[in-house]
Amino acid sequence: MSKSIKYNLIFTVLFFGLFVTYFAIYSYLLQLNISYLHLTFIAMFSISYIVLLNFINKQWWYFICYIGITILLLFSLVNFAYFQIFKNFIVFGPNQISQVNSGLLYIFQDFYHLVPNTLYTSGALLLVAVIILASIYLEIKIKRKIGDLLFQNTKFKIFIKIPSRPIKKILLALLFFVIINFSIFNFVSYLQNNPKQNWWKNAQKLNEIGFLGDFYEQLFSPWITTQAKNENSSTMATTEKSNDKKIAEKKYILPEDILEQTKYIYQTILPDLAKTTNKIIGLPQIAPDTNVLIIQLESVSDWAINNDPSPMPFLKSLIKDNISVDNFHANSCQTVNAEFTSLCGYWPDSEGTIDSTHLQNDFNCLPQTLKDKNYESYYFHSDLPNFYSRDVLLPKWSFDYTYLTPYFRQKEDDEFVFLHSLDILAESEKPFLAYVLSFTTHSPHNDELIDYNLEKNNLKITPWRDKLNPEYVELLESEKHRYENKKLIENYYGFLKTTDDALKATFTKLSELDMLNDTLIVIHNDHRFYSFFSDDFKGWQQYNLMPFVIITPEKDKMLIQDTASHLDIAPTILHLLNQDTTKIPQHFTGHSLFADDFPNQVLNKCLDNVYYANKDLLIEGSNKSNIYHMSKEPQNMTSENKENWLSWVKTLAQTSDQVLDQNKLQP
Repeated sequence: MSKSIKYNLIFTVLFFGLFVTYFAIYSYLLQLNISYLHLTFIAMFSISYIVLLNFINKQWWYFICYIGITILLLFSLVNFAYFQIFKNFIVFGPNQISQVNSGLLYIFQDFYHLVPNTLYTSGALLLVAVIILASIYLEIKIKRKIGDLLFQNTKFKIFIKIPSRPIKKILLALLFFVIINFSIFNFVSYLQNNPKQNWWKNAQKLNEIGFLGDFYEQLFSPWITTQAKNENSSTMATTEKSNDKKIAEKKYILPEDILEQTKYIYQTILPDLAKTTNKIIGLPQIAPDTNVLIIQLESVSDWAINNDPSPMPFLKSLIKDNISVDNFHANSCQTVNAEFTSLCGYWPDSEGTIDSTHLQNDFNCLPQTLKDKNYESYYFHSDLPNFYSRDVLLPKWSFDYTYLTPYFRQKEDDEFVFLHSLDILAESEKPFLAYVLSFTTHSPHNDELIDYNLEKNNLKITPWRDKLNPEYVELLESEKHRYENKKLIENYYGFLKTTDDALKATFTKLSELDMLNDTLIVIHNDHRFYSFFSDDFKGWQQYNLMPFVIITPEKDKMLIQDTASHLDIAPTILHLLNQDTTKIPQHFTGHSLFADDFPNQVLNKCLDNVYYANKDLLIEGSNKSNIYHMSKEPQNMTSENKENWLSWVKTLAQTSDQVLDQNKLQP
């Protein structure tokens, strides 16, 4: 073996060792494995990087390569914090990158604490080690102790038969770089088209492919998604035929229009398979010009409200004494998607937020529908307009008046925003639809944010000093929740208490303004409290169930339906105002909670993780891996019926995304 090959192999192994060390620490802290797949991606990255160094033997080129490693390390740190919250890595496609703005960057500063100091130190040491090692490598190359890559002083030179001039060396290095990355592309494509059966949950897939595997998968996704989509289309056609055969005495023929297909699956086929039985209830009488006030809470979970004693006693009493449901779910896991689904009656995309996937679309939402009935619409939130591109979305959703930062200071406390909103609404000469968002309970629930609220909002948040339910304490003490602890939950409860106080003050002021008698109030939460759950079905329920309540002018009290979601809010409001269901926009896919055919079901799509649930079963899957799993099933369910369910839910997840792709929600 020549000296050139020996040196290149030595440095490749050294770079590999550095990257393995960093990503081993990275994975350990995220409680992920270092699998053979992960090691394969690290090895390919190491080879690719040393080939990149061989393009040009100049300090300025190496400096560019150092910048590249720095960007990758920073991206890995941001992803570490993101994974802590969403159990997924950030999607960085063209749409997502185009949405990076000051509002998004501003929020990142709140979450730096989610990355442990050990990883910050490891990243810094890796960068220093890479620079030192690459500098030594360049020094040896300049002194001509080794050849460029494996092309000099080897038999490869015999086949190419070209002079060893700089341009030729660059072309050779580029050729080898393309070969290496083409190999990675084929490896990624193979994994995507041959996923493991346990990859129905993205976290399990990421546990095996690691950060670099996900990085390469997203990097090459524009060239391999076409094949996946074709596969999805053929799967849907096969599913349709197979369902015709599997269901005795009943055949389902899907409409040609993709929106109608989606509605037919969700509104007809799945309820029919479930043999859904819903509660027959009377429709509360509401005047047609009744005001509508929707309050969207932030990160409030049922399990927290149901602590004994509750940190939100006022909200708990509202739920008990008015109209609610047994199990209320989100249809996604991000705030803006909760707004979109609640107002526009349709699911967001499986991949991400509505602004990052379909900002260019047109929409026909509740504000527009009520505008046709002479309503004015208002939106209130103490956040930057460009965060989630609300400055673009809110006009598309047909809001007449929007009040965001700087009208409200960013992170203004809930009580100030709620009460100030009522002052504005009291001046309205027309019936109004108002959408008011909470912010105070937004994570992180740390001491820094407690201090911020005291300094900026004059709001004292006192950590919870009463007891926690024993099962929560037991879960917190488990190794699974390395970054959650009793103090974090006590802080969280303290934040919840302030929002509960804000709600109480809001209802007091509504009464003082004599608005309770002519206002329909809907209170719901945006998404689950991230993390802190167990892997069993009870843990899944605690993780996903959220508060929901309707307060009518007549203070109707009833527990209606078993399972509902954001998707059902807009149809319910229109049903109450119109006293019938004939004037609900065609694309609204949910049901009124008072409808005789209410299906008691939910479909949630969160960063390519999908779940469908009704009172008898739970199906979880990955829209990216296209694998679905029945996590809870009724007794005596046949394997044929099980496959039937999995096929239809898979199809529903796919067609519901295609509706957005085809811009089918426009007026």
